[in-house]
Amino acid sequence: MADGNVNVPGASAADLKKVEKKADAAKTVADEAMDAVQKFAFTINTVPSQAGSLTYTGSQQTPAWNGYNPEMLELSGVTEGINAGEYDAIFTPLGDYVWADGTQDPVTVHWTIERAAINTTPSPSGTKTYTGAAQSPSWSNYDSAKLTIGGTTSATNAGTYSATFTPGANYKWADGT
Repeated sequence: MADGNVNVPGASAADLKKVEKKADAAKTVADEAMDAVQKFAFTINTVPSQAGSLTYTGSQQTPAWNGYNPEMLELSGVTEGINAGEYDAIFTPLGDYVWADGTQDPVTVHWTIERAAINTTPSPSGTKTYTGAAQSPSWSNYDSAKLTIGGTTSATNAGTYSATFTPGANYKWADGT
């Protein structure tokens, strides 16, 4: 049997050749089925996405991910942030894993940290009376770490003046503006 030939009593060489062809065909079908199972088992059908939302807190934050399995994908790029804005994480299939299109190319996924809402509008505290000297009001609900003040912030003459407040890069008004 070392040469691969099989003798079956009562079977002709032609019968054995037929059996050999059917065995080869069965092996080919089995190999194709195994390839299909492996392809299915190692295919990543969904690109991960940010789970939930993050809002600026002043501390470092890392997003949670929908569809991320560290046994299948390597995560790189920007995976944590402090400031409000958009960041790019990169997912790359590991080992035999591939995307649905059959590639192992890295895929960039955008994730965000939203601006924190400012819920109160600054307003002047108290009243000012003409003194002949420049005066500036005190402000309630004004935090210079969150808002930039502009417009007229100091005046000498009696009258009505307008100051403006603009949220900083990590902030927005409660209505989203």
